[in-house]
Amino acid sequence: MLNESSISYDTLHSLIKERMSNLSLSPRDAKFFADYICEVSFAGIYTHSLMTLKTHINKINSKQFELNNSLSFKKLSSVIYKLDCNNMIGCISATYAIDKAIEISETEGIGVVLANNANTYGAASYYANRAVKKNMIGITFTNSPAAIAPIGGIKPIVGTNPFSVGIPANTMIPFLLDMSSSKVAKSKINIARLNNESIPNDWAIDVEGNPTTNPIEAIKGSILPLAGFKGFNLAILFDILSGLLTGSSYQNSVGKFYDEDRKGSMDVGQVFISINPKILFSGNFYVEMDSYLENLKRQPLKNNAILHYPGEGYYKRLNQNLSSGINIDNEIRKLIINDTA
Repeated sequence: MLNESSISYDTLHSLIKERMSNLSLSPRDAKFFADYICEVSFAGIYTHSLMTLKTHINKINSKQFELNNSLSFKKLSSVIYKLDCNNMIGCISATYAIDKAIEISETEGIGVVLANNANTYGAASYYANRAVKKNMIGITFTNSPAAIAPIGGIKPIVGTNPFSVGIPANTMIPFLLDMSSSKVAKSKINIARLNNESIPNDWAIDVEGNPTTNPIEAIKGSILPLAGFKGFNLAILFDILSGLLTGSSYQNSVGKFYDEDRKGSMDVGQVFISINPKILFSGNFYVEMDSYLENLKRQPLKNNAILHYPGEGYYKRLNQNLSSGINIDNEIRKLIINDTA
């Protein structure tokens, strides 16, 4: 049993990998799953990692996922490939996809993978950061189940449709942007529901189109888009590029992750792009990126404010938690070690 209040990265990774292996995942797929869950958890994004573990295990046990598929990439051009994810666990197929984009970009300067027949891949920043670790610029975006209604509408038509961009530097913390097209992530509304808390009245509308502070009514209704029409237009854009363009479902036909009766994949569409600065940039891109970020940090601010650029929070939490470990509750512990007592 795990009696400590916290757990180290290596211990958690080993236990999750073993748990997935015992659920019949191949060694490589079990590692990919553990890689994702652990990094995202240690970066503090629990809603997209450890909090999804129970649903992932339930779906594996009920045979809602196809395990250990032999994935094949269809070459569309010298730099663009298509991947049928064949209903794999989302974070696993997405790892194969971004790794393929990185591989292409090493020699071609840019690599693009369009994925369909996929399941939700969780935190988009993980895949952009996977490219950053290889000194590449990583870009990914995806569509998702309908959660946002048109401005003035009452029925959700497009998803929150997140995107992420990661840009490496030399010594500075990489730029790592991760955001959705909605005013707030749906997971925050769900956390409020679980904690029996109210939400701000500008986060969502109910089924009749009225502002609500009730998270249950918000989930039944619609999340509001980021910056009004601008956020709604971004949601449409990513639905077209990652849904329609890849041959996936789009608008309100995308399946839901927590639908335990669903047969087949959610048919989410995803796009993964890797750009090689060493081929595209004439000088030392990473040193120039340092200068860019350093200049941002030097800007004068009022009242002793501190400027934080995207990525600083991710890496700060990750490094702190790698040093101290993270706390996991008893339910998660039991899931990881398969303790049903």
